[in-house]
Amino acid sequence: MARSIRSTTLESRASRLRLSIAKKPVYVKLGPQLGLGYRRNKTAGTWVMRIADGKRGNWIRAIGNADDFEEADGAAILDFWQAQEKARKFARESSDGVKPAEPVTVSQALDRYEADLKTRGGDLGNVSRVRTHMTDALPGKAVALLRKV
Repeated sequence: MARSIRSTTLESRASRLRLSIAKKPVYVKLGPQLGLGYRRNKTAGTWVMRIADGKRGNWIRAIGNADDFEEADGAAILDFWQAQEKARKFARESSDGVKPAEPVTVSQALDRYEADLKTRGGDLGNVSRVRTHMTDALPGKAVALLRKV
């Protein structure tokens, strides 16, 4: 079992509630390329994990709600120690070497859409028209990060 990390800012419910409400989480480094963050909300805060991809980028995923106003149950509501374990468990490779799912990029989504159209006998021009009009930066961007303009 990995050694638990201590953080006076995030360990206790009272110290987390003293943090200001913010969209940007407060992070603690759990290990190489892995961090645990706490995002203070108007209601109960959220535990998030950040995994570096090794290419100067990272991705973030919410792993559960904090035990700010309710008792931790180990599943949906987590205390600091449970959040550490869940983040480590999620980041750890399984026995078959499969890493946790990374966010889907626009290019990957279009590839999947094209494969789906092929199996259903749809118009593949739908995908090629989108690819023609995309900027160079868009194919590598995560779908979850796209915003309506």
